[in-house]
Amino acid sequence: MKKLLRIFCVIVFGSGIFLFASFYKTQADNGIQLHSINKLNLTEYQRLLVFAPHPDDEILGAGAILSAMHAMGGEVRVVVVTNGDGQWFSPAVVSGDPLPSSESFIKVGLHRQIESVQSLKQLGISLKNLDFLGYPDGGLSDIWENDWQVNPYPVVGRYTGKTTSPYPDTYSLDHEYSGSYLYQDIYDQISDFKPDIIVFPHPLDQHKDHQAVSNFVQLAAGNWMNSDVSQPVLLLSYLTHYGSYPQSIGQVTGTSLLPPLSMQHKDSWFYFELEPEQMAAKSAAIREFYSQTKVMRAYLNSFVRANELFYQIEPFTLSSLYFDKEAVIEGELSWANSQQLKSVYQHSQNRLDPSSHIIAWHVMRIGDLVCVGAETAGKLQQKYSYRISIKATSGEVFTFEDESLIPIFDDNRFAACLQRDWFMQENVFLFRPEVWNKDKLDQTSWHLVIIDEDADANTDMDVSDLSVY
Repeated sequence: MKKLLRIFCVIVFGSGIFLFASFYKTQADNGIQLHSINKLNLTEYQRLLVFAPHPDDEILGAGAILSAMHAMGGEVRVVVVTNGDGQWFSPAVVSGDPLPSSESFIKVGLHRQIESVQSLKQLGISLKNLDFLGYPDGGLSDIWENDWQVNPYPVVGRYTGKTTSPYPDTYSLDHEYSGSYLYQDIYDQISDFKPDIIVFPHPLDQHKDHQAVSNFVQLAAGNWMNSDVSQPVLLLSYLTHYGSYPQSIGQVTGTSLLPPLSMQHKDSWFYFELEPEQMAAKSAAIREFYSQTKVMRAYLNSFVRANELFYQIEPFTLSSLYFDKEAVIEGELSWANSQQLKSVYQHSQNRLDPSSHIIAWHVMRIGDLVCVGAETAGKLQQKYSYRISIKATSGEVFTFEDESLIPIFDDNRFAACLQRDWFMQENVFLFRPEVWNKDKLDQTSWHLVIIDEDADANTDMDVSDLSVY
């Protein structure tokens, strides 16, 4: 009996260590100092566009810089993608309805719309600076993942039961819940406003709606920057859902907001320091979201900090590289651009087998040959399926796997290498590496790539010049 008790204690203690480690990695690490992160200087910018998946995200992630830009005389616009009508507890809070119907959820959406308007008023920002797109709460990931050409049919809102926005005050009231319409709405918002800063959710945010908004904004912003923009545009992302981030034990109001331990790339993070009056205004703005503070006040207030935190998204712009063809084939060329990463998707298998765990992603262009790929912690194995998915601005999804992939230069990297002609007129796309067995074992977030059309190609290198995996 004592032996069984000891075994039980070891299991419980070991599980506790694992859970604590997982919790710790999602916390802001006090070891990193705020002054070691880049400071965001808003005086260099004049037009700020903020995208929020739900009402309140605009305040949690960017309330202070919205207030500051407006106070400086700059132009601001807030775009809320859904009305946040997809919470089971909200009908009870808003209208006392314990058994919600689709109409109950629509009432919640209308209520949260009003909360957003009142919240921005606390920052001195009026309704004319705010647009609601009215897409389905909890359904944005389905819309994004669809191939918009193969499956143009609208998604049905899982809470409202609608295929178009039921809210009168919607930016494009006749637009169905499809990827092509959502992409067009976001692109139109960007091209009409012509921002020099675009703020949107971090691509590794663990809420699927936030991931989807990040993807849509990156694709639309990349396309707009590639076709219409002569001045640089700063792309900043904010994090609101990542394990237990940003909450801490005890009082956090006024303390520094720092990156989670597992996401510390100091060169890519920016902080915006809040004055006391900005902190007070942000706190007042959060209080306007009664439907949310009623049940998650501590979480919302944990964003009232001494600073706001942003991660810069930098598109990879692919110009032609001038390398000897034979040297490339012999494996003497390193990847032109690469980035170590934190995978967005975790499965127990990739903790056991490094061959299924993605640790970096890569992009490269050699003349007319464009390669996108990834690196695993261990040697590639035939028992796994390695895939590269590419999402074009048309909404088409192209997936390359196994025999269509190429092991580039060593045995733990895989890539899809395509002739420039394959992209036709598409100069902007997102890609995502994945590892599968029967289930998806690992994947990264989607990554933005822009092909420089003005770059000269001086090599006739072809996909057939590289050995196929």
